[in-house]
Amino acid sequence: MNRVFAGFFVFIISCSGIYIGCEKKTSKIEVAQTQGATNSQTKQSVTPNTSVPGQSEKKFGPFDIGHKHITVTYDYGDAITGYSLEIKDATGVSYLKETYHNDGESSYTVENAFKVEGKSGEGLIISYDLEPNAPPCGPEFQIFGMEGGSLKSLSSSIIVCGQFEKLPEGTPSGVLKLLDGDLIKVEVWKGFFGIRIPFKVDFQKMTIAPLMARGVFDINIPHSIDSIDTSEGNEISFYPDHTGNSIPEAISASEIKKVEFIGSYADVHLEQVSKSQLDIKITNIWLKVKVNGREGWVNDANDFHILGLVPLG
Repeated sequence: MNRVFAGFFVFIISCSGIYIGCEKKTSKIEVAQTQGATNSQTKQSVTPNTSVPGQSEKKFGPFDIGHKHITVTYDYGDAITGYSLEIKDATGVSYLKETYHNDGESSYTVENAFKVEGKSGEGLIISYDLEPNAPPCGPEFQIFGMEGGSLKSLSSSIIVCGQFEKLPEGTPSGVLKLLDGDLIKVEVWKGFFGIRIPFKVDFQKMTIAPLMARGVFDINIPHSIDSIDTSEGNEISFYPDHTGNSIPEAISASEIKKVEFIGSYADVHLEQVSKSQLDIKITNIWLKVKVNGREGWVNDANDFHILGLVPLG
């Protein structure tokens, strides 16, 4: 069981070594990012964790969900007995109890738990983490809701290579509010930029899924861009549409005076990667840009480099 709150964390971007062994010529250009210019992701400040240093377990709650008082308990255990997670109510009814063993090279923990509320109902969100793992991957999250008087998961845990937009805090402490439309917004890092994927949470239907399977999504470019690579012969393939059938125009890097990064077209779906895990798969990625006032699309890593983007990680 590998899981973690796709929640809120910080990662380090290493930008060294990109132009090793070649001469890089640059020219200053005017660059704008029209979507996702402000990184609103941050570590959630509400912390109902009641554990103290040296304790063998930590507890979250109790949370009032569906007229039941729900408590989440994570027992650290040991290498022999294993580690356990249990969700139960005040009467002692257990809705989830799992035991697992770390292999000595990795460490799996329950990071946090919150009550979460939306227009369609209320439930529980649990964050998990598996270490070591190359950032920004590692975190996972899982949402539970009440169905027929029993607490059940809306899906397997969802792996996030990226971070979440902060959820508003509710009342009392330990309660989070879903975003408008009962959404959770996930920022998934894909090579050169983050793609913001909204997920719809429906406690009536007991489902969580991407709001749209394909379309143009907001992006976040987490580093400054003020130059392009104008080395001799560099040019980008500038497409009029986000399809392989459209015929691109070659634009020399030396001709580019102004670039705006607008968004990204992509196909999105959840894929079952293990018995207890779902991964967010993003494919067919195109970057929408405005070059010298003209809108178009690029989808090649070399073009991303020329436009000044730096690979994440």
